[in-house]
This record gives sequence, structure tokens and C-alpha cells, in this order.
Amino acid sequence: MVAIRDLKCSMDIAEMAALGKFEEEFIVYGCCYMEYGKKMYRVSTQVLDIYRFRERCLERGIQPGPVVSLLNRVLVPSGMQDSYLLQTKIQLAKKMQGMYSQEFLQKLTELAACENHDGAADIFYELQQKMIGCFDRETIQLVEGLMIYAYQQKKLKWATYQELRRWVNYLYSQMEDDVVIKKNFQRTFFGLAYYNGQQKLCYYVNAQESDVYKKRETLMGQGILTTPIVQKTYYYTQQPDLRAVKVSFKQQVAQWMDEEYWHYIERINQTTAAIPAEMHQELLREVEQTGTDAEKEYFQMYCCMWQLK
Repeated sequence: MVAIRDLKCSMDIAEMAALGKFEEEFIVYGCCYMEYGKKMYRVSTQVLDIYRFRERCLERGIQPGPVVSLLNRVLVPSGMQDSYLLQTKIQLAKKMQGMYSQEFLQKLTELAACENHDGAADIFYELQQKMIGCFDRETIQLVEGLMIYAYQQKKLKWATYQELRRWVNYLYSQMEDDVVIKKNFQRTFFGLAYYNGQQKLCYYVNAQESDVYKKRETLMGQGILTTPIVQKTYYYTQQPDLRAVKVSFKQQVAQWMDEEYWHYIERINQTTAAIPAEMHQELLREVEQTGTDAEKEYFQMYCCMWQLK
């Protein structure tokens, strides 16, 4: 019986090969957002592309939703991979279309349209004075992260943010001629810090940038605000022990995010929210009463980002 079953499997495979048809796996990622009054969808085979797209949207004042994925296993005739991949992307867009109503996205967009204030500007003007003559790339990275953090909280006006962005770019340009000794192997690690429910300081680090973005998004969906994401590239003459490097980077993140760093984080967090409490509460009641689970997660992420209680 075993031999007969093996023979049948071999015949089935031979038939599929003759037809040029084998099972393939397509996985795509995307997010939904509102632009020009319309629901829009961004879909890619690369999850990091979606996370980076979300960051660019936030800089432009657009509020994309959490990253959604779709895995599609299907028998694909030879030469039809591109067509089936496109079908998978369309399926994900249709999935997201049903997750968020037009009314919800419109009201969230109206909430986000409240003008940013410059409540955190003085913090960065202080840092500008302290960093005169600073030529340390890691310090600049930390300040750049704080700047983006404050802007995403709507506590820097667009003009102020652009002014600070030019300043940071100028600082980086001063180090363009720095010599970096590169070796045979290199690996970049990414990380962040956050306080869990017991107010315990936790660190999350990973060599996959997309995993750190995902962790940050998951925490914010739970109402837990994280620090900006930081990174460091390590160079080695021989293949390193990545677990040891990960431990080393985690210690580095803890060292970077010292008492002074957390002082600036707290100062930004304590600045008055840009969105009026009554507008937030009105939409919160609607989402709690009639919103889908996906809409609640979407809204919670921005309530956390904007420091709305």
C-alpha cells in the first residue's frame, strides 16, 4: 500500500510539473490611511517598506493605521507568479477596506488636523546650545530621535521641525569626512526602551529593523509609549557571535538612555497635548460604542502617540 501511495504521489507531481503548476506562498503587507478625503492603501512584499512609508506619512501629517499582513498559498501555473502576487495584494487591500469605515478615518483625520503647537521647542533650543561643537554621531542620533518623537506628538510646529531638521543635517554633514574602519563582517542592531505595566524599564533590541518597528507599534496599540528607535552598526574581521553582540547592544541602549535622556523624554511627555480633550473624548466614546476591534487598535495607537488619556 505504501508503494502504491508513493507511486500516486509521484504521478501527481509529474502531472503538476507537466502543467507547470506548483503551490507557492505569497505574503504581502500594507496599511490603510486617509488622504485627499479618500481611503488609500499601501501594499508591499517588504514589511520594512510599509513601516518606513508610515514614518514618512507621519512627517507629512497623515495617520496610517497599523501594519496588516496576508499570507496566500495557491497553486500557480508556470509564468503566472506576478499575476498571482497582484491578486494577493488586491485581496489585502480589500481586507483593509472592510477593517476601517470611511466615517472613522474621516473623524480621526479631523482630530489629527488640530494644529501642532511649539510646546517642546524650548527643549531643543536648549539642546542646540549644549551641542555647539558636538561631533558625536550617537549623540546626534539620540537628539534627532527626540525631535521626531516630539513632532509626532504634535508638540513641534512644522516650521520649527524643519528648522531643527536642517540643524541636525548640518551636524551630520560636519562628520562626512570621518574615517570609518569597515571590516569583513558588519551587522546593524536596532532597539528601543519602554516602561511596562509595572513601571519596569524594559529594552527591546533586534537585528531586524522591521521587528523593532512591529514591537513599537504593538506596544503603542496597548497604550504603552516607547522611546524613539536607535541603531548601531558593528564591524568585525570574523563572523561574530550575534547573541553576544545583541547583549552588548542592549547594554549600549541602556547607557545611551541614561537619566539625562529620560529627563528630556519626560519633559516632552508632560507638555500639554495639542488636541483638545473634548474632541478626543467625543471620538473615544464613538469608537468604544460602535468601533470594530481594528478601529479601536488604530485609535489607541494615536491616543498613545499624542499623549491623550
